[in-house]
Amino acid sequence: MRYLFTPEELTVPSLLTLDTLVEEARHYLQGTLRARLEQGQMEVALEELAALQKVSWERRARYTFAFYTLYRAELLRRLCRWEEALAELRRARPWLQGRVDTDARYDEAIALYLEGMLHYRLHAERAAREALLHTQTLLQRSEEDWRYRLEDRKLAIARRLSRWIEGLLSLQAATSPRTRIIILPLYLPPADFPVIEPIAVPAEGRDLEVGSRTYRCRLLMEGERALCPFCDSFYFALRVGEEEAPYLPDGRPGDLVVMAWEAPHPLQADVAFALRSFRRYPDGRIVWEDESQPVLKLGGLPRMLCHVEQTTPSTMEGVQGGTG
Repeated sequence: MRYLFTPEELTVPSLLTLDTLVEEARHYLQGTLRARLEQGQMEVALEELAALQKVSWERRARYTFAFYTLYRAELLRRLCRWEEALAELRRARPWLQGRVDTDARYDEAIALYLEGMLHYRLHAERAAREALLHTQTLLQRSEEDWRYRLEDRKLAIARRLSRWIEGLLSLQAATSPRTRIIILPLYLPPADFPVIEPIAVPAEGRDLEVGSRTYRCRLLMEGERALCPFCDSFYFALRVGEEEAPYLPDGRPGDLVVMAWEAPHPLQADVAFALRSFRRYPDGRIVWEDESQPVLKLGGLPRMLCHVEQTTPSTMEGVQGGTG
């Protein structure tokens, strides 16, 4: 079974543009709702969004209704209420598809992307692939508009999302849905706007071969628990080099430190990089540079070291067939 962790930077609250919404809706989605997420008050936010949906529908503000519905679907995803999230998306998409302003196709793409992520997590292979491929098509149309309008920030966000989707589709093709793996985001510098790539690590410590790489997980310290995809933690990875460098460029062998984020508020990339206060020595030791730094207090808990080595491409024999 694949367990998927989506980076906060590539979720609905971080991806959607709110420029076309009325001020009242922007104020709630950018202010109150963000505060609810930081405080872990998702059930409260769900009730508030339901009330706002009702008001916007009665006012015939269909586009605003669609945004509230899309945010509600995202919160239901975070609570693992998959079918309810899909039902909300079915309510939102028709009103997004009918919009014709310059950012309309991007907004539609985000709704379709969320649908694809839900199908991906539920192992609906064909539905996930079709949704994500269609998302890429809509993103390409948006990129053409933004390139013409010189909107570099929006263009960068769309390209980062496209890269994430491309990685998910590659992992889908390379692994069986029965394989017990955890797909988590790998943050690569710079910290202010990092590249975020999906990587797969074995859920049970066994070797996992994906393409030309082999992942072998080992605990950093005795007594630590392994990855637990059923808990409330959010897992992510940081790359460390063969010496003291904190990361390695793409395409080179190296190690990944898998972290568990257990704070009540969402993880952001700048915090992830701030937590990377360790050194990796040639003999394989990981030394946290200063125990007084708030690594544990902030909720960034190191769990595993995943060694990555280049090998010849091979099949998934030996890692498939895990229980699901």
